[in-house]
Amino acid sequence: MMAHVPHPRSRGFWAEAWGRYRRRPLAMAALSFVGFLVAIAILAPAIAGTKPVLCRYKGRLSMPCLGYFNRSWEPAVFARDRFRGTYPRNLAEKDPDSWAIWPLFFQDPYRAVRADEWPGMPANPAMDEGRPSGRNPFGTEIALFRTSEGGMARMAVSWDTPGGEGERGRIRGQKQEYQNLGIDVERPPLPPGVEAGSHGGSHGYLMSEFIESILLRRKPLVDVGQALAMTVSGIIAHQSALNDGELLKIPQYKLD
Repeated sequence: MMAHVPHPRSRGFWAEAWGRYRRRPLAMAALSFVGFLVAIAILAPAIAGTKPVLCRYKGRLSMPCLGYFNRSWEPAVFARDRFRGTYPRNLAEKDPDSWAIWPLFFQDPYRAVRADEWPGMPANPAMDEGRPSGRNPFGTEIALFRTSEGGMARMAVSWDTPGGEGERGRIRGQKQEYQNLGIDVERPPLPPGVEAGSHGGSHGYLMSEFIESILLRRKPLVDVGQALAMTVSGIIAHQSALNDGELLKIPQYKLD
């Protein structure tokens, strides 16, 4: 006669998947990075904006910055009182007892800041009037990289200098130079209803490739390791700029 041995109760699919996921350090690092980006996106109106994070106006507390997420979330009283998006002067003039907590940087993601919109602050320069400004520490940065193979690369980003816009690249080797070389490649069709998007039509293909890799259970063309390698270098370069050009090591990521 055989004794009955009860089987342990299954934890369930999601609990089992999460348990396995947590045992992978690189996967947890990627998840933490995604969580960091989500937190930055949620807190973006408190980092840069021209609408108060919290203010008291006519005896009521409100958070006008929520209007960056949805215009209907911005209290209607400011439209009725004709603020027209200009809060510092209107708050002081229309309610002397008002107060406000402002974002870290008085810059608007959707429009140029006008002169004296913030007392004593000049207008955002446009086109050929653009000049580097200490009011925007993220305006222009140039980074010098040393690759793991011993090569050198210089990369620059500029939002506040005059001249044309767009992404440009130049590669100089021992035998050839490539400059702003347009590469004509034939791409496979996207699923019905999916648009190619901006940045050279890459957005739709990146999203489609990500979804297909999940459905077909295969490695994506751009995996987590490659995504981190292409992103973290810029973050480290910015940290170096904030520390007066300190030489910093860039972590290397690779999936087996």
